[in-house]
Amino acid sequence: MTLLRGIHASLLASVITASAHAADPDKKEIGFGATAGPYVDQIRYGIKPLLEKEGCKVAIVEFTDYVQPNLALADGALDANAFQHETYLKKFLDDHKLPLSQLVKVPTAPIGIYSHKSKSLADVKDGATVSLPNDVTSQASAILQLQ
Repeated sequence: MTLLRGIHASLLASVITASAHAADPDKKEIGFGATAGPYVDQIRYGIKPLLEKEGCKVAIVEFTDYVQPNLALADGALDANAFQHETYLKKFLDDHKLPLSQLVKVPTAPIGIYSHKSKSLADVKDGATVSLPNDVTSQASAILQLQ
């Protein structure tokens, strides 16, 4: 699995570098946006070192919501971002009329149920309060997980 992740990170780094250089051949810095957690970790520990070996400086912008990364990309403040599944991207682009496109798929962290109070599902009492994602596509997945 580690070899597969390494190959995927290398492929993504190559695609990002080629895309950034196609837009500006003299570009030596790539702005990469991601949401906190596994996506920013993929960039920080997997993609950034590979891009830096190719001579690029990588600026990572960490976001705490799912709206700003695509808006920043569309505005040119970022060269790439990684944080969303394809269904979310398609809906976001349609809703906001943005001309963004998917370059490559990255591994997506599995959905899970997390708690600071309960050690297992058996500890969760009827009527417990839970939070769900506020975008329609991720919220539907979360509701299915809870069922």
